[in-house]
Amino acid sequence: MLAALLLLAWVLAHWTWFFIAPKPPNQSTQGASPLPGKALAERTAALHLFGAAGGVSAGTVGLPAAAPSSIGVLGVYATRDGRTGFAVLMLDGKPLSAVTGKEFAPGMVLQRVYTDRVEILRGGQLEVARMASAPVSATNAGAAASTPGSSATLQINVRQLGPGQYGFSRAELLATLKRPEQMLLLGRYGPHPRGGALLERSPAGGLPEKLGLKVGDVVTGINGKTFSGPGDVARLYEQLVKSENVNMDVLRAGEKMSFGIQVAP
Repeated sequence: MLAALLLLAWVLAHWTWFFIAPKPPNQSTQGASPLPGKALAERTAALHLFGAAGGVSAGTVGLPAAAPSSIGVLGVYATRDGRTGFAVLMLDGKPLSAVTGKEFAPGMVLQRVYTDRVEILRGGQLEVARMASAPVSATNAGAAASTPGSSATLQINVRQLGPGQYGFSRAELLATLKRPEQMLLLGRYGPHPRGGALLERSPAGGLPEKLGLKVGDVVTGINGKTFSGPGDVARLYEQLVKSENVNMDVLRAGEKMSFGIQVAP
């Protein structure tokens, strides 16, 4: 009887020590490292294919291949990666404006905007609508517009109506948005630490210069709506297509300024 009790006590002590005793550093990780490494590699590959480094947004993962769209494209304002932009589309014979990530018609969302095409999500199906005429590729357009002595000139005739007041034709704006070589003439905007869209590049004779803007100006709002960052510049072109009067709030060297734009048909 005593021997049995001693044996039972030894067994209990052995297994108690097995479970509570600290493991050597290599013992707890040995055999587990390959799985996290594999998972990390798969996650990295997924981010490269479907994240910021890839050409497919998270909203399009798992969708069938893009199909040609019946929607027409009259003009675009496109950023380099296509994630932020604005497009003037033709749907059922009527022009309408669309901003990336937003529904522009029931069941239709503008996904991406490029200089020669847009991607549209319609009822779960990804569609591609191409520009009716894109005579210059984005690469060649960028090279031509940045070359000294280039013949590329802004196709918008901007008139100064008074101090901080300007006007131009919507038809000329749409003609400009049709041509990729005009993209650089619309200026380049970046983020500002306090919010808004910072004008980083303003080519001579470009639209920002003709509207009275200078490099370093921060566009903080359009028609009373605050800008959170450079992505909101697409809203500026949306308003220029939809509205007859656009008021632009600007911060210049700490001073608040206002610019008015009248858009004729």
